[in-house]
Amino acid sequence: MSGFTSLRGNFDGDRPGEPSGQDSPLPTTRKQPPRPSTAPRMRPPVTRLLEQSCPRLVTVSLRLWFASTMAVLLVAAAGLTRFDRIHQHLIELARQRDATVDPATLDRVADVGVIAVVGVAVLLAVVQLTLAYLMHKGRGWTRWLLVISAALIGCYGLLVANGLSALGALGDVVTTGVALHAALALAAIVAMFLPGARPWFRRGKLIPADDAKRNAGKTIT
Repeated sequence: MSGFTSLRGNFDGDRPGEPSGQDSPLPTTRKQPPRPSTAPRMRPPVTRLLEQSCPRLVTVSLRLWFASTMAVLLVAAAGLTRFDRIHQHLIELARQRDATVDPATLDRVADVGVIAVVGVAVLLAVVQLTLAYLMHKGRGWTRWLLVISAALIGCYGLLVANGLSALGALGDVVTTGVALHAALALAAIVAMFLPGARPWFRRGKLIPADDAKRNAGKTIT
């Protein structure tokens, strides 16, 4: 019987001395641990950035820049209302330097001088207001240009105030306007550089890049 059993085992495909196929355990495979993800972190979508509301500090800064610009324009308007006095003052200054100059030439030079003094002030005010508008849109680089424009307006205002100091009240008006502009501009600079306003300008850096990629994809297709 033992020989018949061994032959039967060989016939069924089992080796002698080994357990039958029904009793042999199934092979097991070890599961590999998951690999850490190497995918780059996705930044927030552009739609979410577009839905971000403007911080209060940025809005306050815009209003302060607007008020400081209005101070410059009011001083320029005051200069236009005193056109004749400024004109005569410039003629007197020119005669002190050269008394042999033709009166008609002095008159034309004085006209150009008054227009230049008022025109430069208006130009600087318009540039500052434009930069403030772009700052409110999230363009962070305009903050430094606003600082430069405020410094230029302050220096220019001091020069004009010094030149018009002999006119009494008009010189005081210019000096007061320069001081008011400096105070408002300083407050606006502090507001737009506070930590609460910084995310708004980071948003301004991301959105134009995504828009450029989107437009490039449209042109390719």
